Amino acid sequence: MDKWEYLNLGYEQKARKVPDVESGAQAATAAKWEFDHVYVIRHPDGTEEKRDVAEGRAWSILNELGLAGWELVDRSIWNSTIVETHNGWSEVSHPIGVSWLFKRRLSEGP
Repeated sequence: MDKWEYLNLGYEQKARKVPDVESGAQAATAAKWEFDHVYVIRHPDGTEEKRDVAEGRAWSILNELGLAGWELVDRSIWNSTIVETHNGWSEVSHPIGVSWLFKRRLSEGP
């Protein structure tokens, strides 16, 4: 029987309002949004590795995992939000929480 180990890659986008210091006299009421894009690699031994990566730049992490022998098994969106516009669409769902599951063979069975 084949034996496998599993790894999880999680992504979460967090948004927060911050004072807009560039708006001059309106600064007390003006605010802008800042976004954090955090990836967490959960290794088979239980350790976690956080990576701050620019939006949509998961390719570098996915390629790294593929080169290390990890195969993508599943991708799921576990959290989303509605944004005003995206790629010309109005009021569209946008993923802010994504999970990828990978497996890698440890040994082959008889």
